[in-house]
Amino acid sequence: METMQVRLTESQIGGIDKLVETGIYASRGEAVRDAVRRLELMVALMDLQRMVKEKGITKKELLEELNNVGDELYERKFKSA
Repeated sequence: METMQVRLTESQIGGIDKLVETGIYASRGEAVRDAVRRLELMVALMDLQRMVKEKGITKKELLEELNNVGDELYERKFKSA
């Protein structure tokens, strides 16, 4: 894992410290890494939303396909073991 230096406001640091103090995260680094993962997920979902709109896929079609993918992943993880 690489190290990266960032500058945060006192308020942002205080918010991270509260998350650590309350036990939600074990460390500042863990909190920041989780925030980055969540940002990456949000960007991926926005990309998916854009692609769905461009291709004219309905919400129902998308939800059905996501359900199928979820079922397949569940089968792979829990049924084949």
